[in-house]
Amino acid sequence: MAVITYLGPSGSTFSALAYYKLATLFKIPLGEGEEILAGNNEEVLPLIINHGGYGAIAMETEAEGRVDGPVNTFIKLLERYPTTADCPITVVGAIRMPLNFALMVRPGVRKSEVQILIAHPKSLGACKNLVQGLTLDGKANVVESDSNGKAAEDVATKPEFALAAALGPRVAAEKYRLEVLEEACEDMPAATTFFLLGPKSDSVRLGSRAVLVFRIKHECGALVDALLPFKEEGLSLRQIHSCYTREGQYDFFIEVECDRHKPHKLSRAMKKARQHMTRHILFGSFPVS
Repeated sequence: MAVITYLGPSGSTFSALAYYKLATLFKIPLGEGEEILAGNNEEVLPLIINHGGYGAIAMETEAEGRVDGPVNTFIKLLERYPTTADCPITVVGAIRMPLNFALMVRPGVRKSEVQILIAHPKSLGACKNLVQGLTLDGKANVVESDSNGKAAEDVATKPEFALAAALGPRVAAEKYRLEVLEEACEDMPAATTFFLLGPKSDSVRLGSRAVLVFRIKHECGALVDALLPFKEEGLSLRQIHSCYTREGQYDFFIEVECDRHKPHKLSRAMKKARQHMTRHILFGSFPVS
């Protein structure tokens, strides 16, 4: 029985929904194993490293852009694993999942009575019009939560949140017996891309995306030299994220668009690029649904 990791509480978050969709899509354990629930998105990847198995992690949102916490946890792997061969996990696949942020309260609470709005920061960013309406003239206060499912749980169980509303998936309202006042509070259609992480022993599924974390020395043109091989192979970058480490070195996270019918392009680009890197871990390529 496999260990399964995602952002908790159990069965009440978008990450839980994403895991079940990914598990079905890629035919991996659906939920028969032990659940390990992360308190926030930054904990998901380290928990999978420590406990093994599979897990789902939110990586980017259309409403608020990339999710920096999980991106940084990928970069931190470079401290522990110097090369791709050393890292025990891979990205099995990904899914771009449309989201609806429901506004939920305790039964009988009217919208005009709401004094607190509690939600994950990304949810608040996706529902700015609602937030502005509820907080106008100091009517309601905003409280950030590490998880939309935890926000719903707090509204349902904590006395101080008796007149609070939470934003999150409808399954959270169903689990905690909350009343849904509005089904979809997002300002515009919202979607989040979730990665399915798993052991390297999982069968390889070539796809249209790859993720690479790497370290380079602080030298003139070092980043250009590391990225030029991808340009030469016609592989575009979807995003790039950088952070300074120490001793004149920088770590990077890049997401690369690949041609699944020509995997040799990614292999050739990596063979040239890693000559300019002091550490590197490649995830993929992998399919995105």
